[in-house]
Amino acid sequence: MTEEASEWLSPRQAAQHLGVSPATIRRLADAGALAAYRLGKLRRYRRADLDACLTPITPEGGSERSLGGSA
Repeated sequence: MTEEASEWLSPRQAAQHLGVSPATIRRLADAGALAAYRLGKLRRYRRADLDACLTPITPEGGSERSLGGSA
C-alpha cells in the first residue's frame, strides 16, 4: 500500500488506530469531533484527523481533554 493510500482509513481501521470501537468512531464523527469523508456510501477518515483527536494528559494539573473534546 502506498503512503498516500494509507492516509485514508475505513471505520474499522480508524478504530484500530485509536484503540476504540468502530461505533465510537462513528459517534465522534456524528458529533463533529472527528472529520469523516464520504466516498459514495463509504465513510473514510484521514490518519492526520485521527491523530489530531489525541490530546496528551499533563500531570501538573494542565488541561485534560477526552476524544470528544470535553473533559
